[in-house]
Amino acid sequence: MRSWFSGFRGLLLLAAAATFSFVIPAQAAPTCVTGTAADYVALGAGGCQQDNLLFSNFIYLATANPTGLAIPATSVLINPIPVAFNEGLGFQITSGWVATSPASFVDSVLQYSISTINQSRDLTGLAVNFNGTATGSGLASISENYCVGGTSTVGCSGLNNISAQIASSGGSLSNSTTFAGVPRLAVSKDINVNAGINGTATISLVNNQFPNGGGGGSGSPVPEPGTVALLGLGLSGLGLYGRRRA
Repeated sequence: MRSWFSGFRGLLLLAAAATFSFVIPAQAAPTCVTGTAADYVALGAGGCQQDNLLFSNFIYLATANPTGLAIPATSVLINPIPVAFNEGLGFQITSGWVATSPASFVDSVLQYSISTINQSRDLTGLAVNFNGTATGSGLASISENYCVGGTSTVGCSGLNNISAQIASSGGSLSNSTTFAGVPRLAVSKDINVNAGINGTATISLVNNQFPNGGGGGSGSPVPEPGTVALLGLGLSGLGLYGRRRA
């Protein structure tokens, strides 16, 4: 009996050690710093962090008419916006999105994911604002798809959208939304200027921010699957040991 118990105690210690290995986070991502969209795309799944938020999986796409107006990722500057409890990233390019000739347009799509580093359900919304201008038939707009609780907008069954646009007749330069707290969020932002038949449109600055509970992690953390499984193994083992003693 003593030999069996010693072996079982060793199994429990091994499970406990493995459990701690699951809950100890991997090496921290670098702090987000000013860089180009190309720099952020290169971060991949590791991403970068601000306080309790991790920004990762950046994708940048660009189209235009004429095609020569398309803005490369190396010409889009991304600036972190470190605001307590409301971290976000600002997007800016030095030359701007500009459409001035008839039927011309310039379009950029920036996709990325946001997650709380401690897996707490602290992401509660998103906000977007920009400094667009438009004359004549021109239109400057921001359209943002977002997937609440998802890691990508592609294939998201509950895809949502907010938008803001400005024309010569007026419009809005900002929009925002809120939702029940989640540990992750995916966004896809479409930045577009279109001259139309006889107008102009420009955008040089877009800001995106994500209200959350901050570094304290006020929301309930989401257990790691491996942690849950190993804790279950430990509890099952204790039950088995209790039955053996009985």
